[in-house]
Amino acid sequence: MPIPPGTKFHGVAPGVETDNRGSKTRNAERDTYTIEEIGGGNFTADIPYSLEPGQSFGLIEGSGVYPVPAEGLSIQDFILQVLTAANATFSATPVGTWDYNETSVVVNVDATFNGAYGNLSRSVNGAASEILVTDATSPIAYQDNTLPVFPTGQQNSIVYTLQVYNSDDVLIDTQTATVNQVAYSAPGASITVTRSGSDSRSSDETGLFREIGHDASNVAYTFSRNSPLVAMTEARIELNGSVIDTQAITGNPGNFSFTLNGNDPSSPTTNFTYQAEVDDSENTPATTTGLQTVTYGFPTMFIASTVDGSNGATDLQAVYDTAITAASGTFKLETGSFTDLNMPPTTNMLSSSGSNSYGWVLYDSSLGTLVVNQNGTDVNWSASAGVGAIDPITANITNDFGETISVTCVRSPFLYPSSVLTDVFLFSIA
Repeated sequence: MPIPPGTKFHGVAPGVETDNRGSKTRNAERDTYTIEEIGGGNFTADIPYSLEPGQSFGLIEGSGVYPVPAEGLSIQDFILQVLTAANATFSATPVGTWDYNETSVVVNVDATFNGAYGNLSRSVNGAASEILVTDATSPIAYQDNTLPVFPTGQQNSIVYTLQVYNSDDVLIDTQTATVNQVAYSAPGASITVTRSGSDSRSSDETGLFREIGHDASNVAYTFSRNSPLVAMTEARIELNGSVIDTQAITGNPGNFSFTLNGNDPSSPTTNFTYQAEVDDSENTPATTTGLQTVTYGFPTMFIASTVDGSNGATDLQAVYDTAITAASGTFKLETGSFTDLNMPPTTNMLSSSGSNSYGWVLYDSSLGTLVVNQNGTDVNWSASAGVGAIDPITANITNDFGETISVTCVRSPFLYPSSVLTDVFLFSIA
């Protein structure tokens, strides 16, 4: 049952002896307390406290000493103080953008709180704290335009601190707000490699995948400055890790683009790599593009031609030189063994070559024996196939890019009459 309001308690002076009239069997478990110990009187000295991690009592957490003013502090006031939150809001915002390498800045500092007054201070780049405002009532709106000149080549910062006090000059809240200069950001980069000169007759060719011998290249790059006060100074192109072109950059442009046209890497059969990089006033290099590697494919064809192979290498050159259209044959670029090089219904081949055309397959001679499949069945296209058939021919030819290549050509044992117009041929080398 609770003690009714207004209940009076009577006590005796500390020197008066008292007698415990409780149970004789439990007297040893009884203690005597003074009025101060049960909630009366004032604290006259600072109050030490120690709380477990994660615990708090109002504004108190961790370990420390709560300050008591010279006139003392009642338990009621102590409880009110530690349970009364300052409810502070605190922010620090630069005026405009504080870019990397910018040596000056103005900061707006704003605060609201429930305490009696607040003090405002700042620390620049971790240096000693400087008092800006004292004994200010809420709200505080302070424009800090007295900051020092900041060094370049680093990201600077300012930490503002708000301390809120109650009417007994007891610190009840501390807030911080940090202003960080925009960090350095390296330039953005892009690079594109395209083929220069005439294209391969194969539709497989791209900027980075070419027919053997087609090494002439255009190299285009763009660098974009990301930190306005960090100027780009020089851009370079590298071929296989060695610089082949250098461009000076002046005037601190936001973007810098350049194209190196018709570069000859002198690498007609071996893969080669381009890369671009840029310096700025902060780093050398500041940004390097990804590698752009050009690789090669070997000309591989299924084509209709009237040559019969009796002239050896001359006929093989004629096969390679046959004009390629969507209707006349297939011209692929292969990087090794291939499967299902095909030319469905041979009407297409006859539409440009007419009847009396043989079907020829041309490919890299280093790959070995060609497998010919006609309408789902492997067939023999060698001399042993019978009258009119010939064995595969291997010889050197010159491709469209002046490269001498060794090819093997396999010829159909028949001309293309109407009886094979619907046939489907698949060619492969395992």
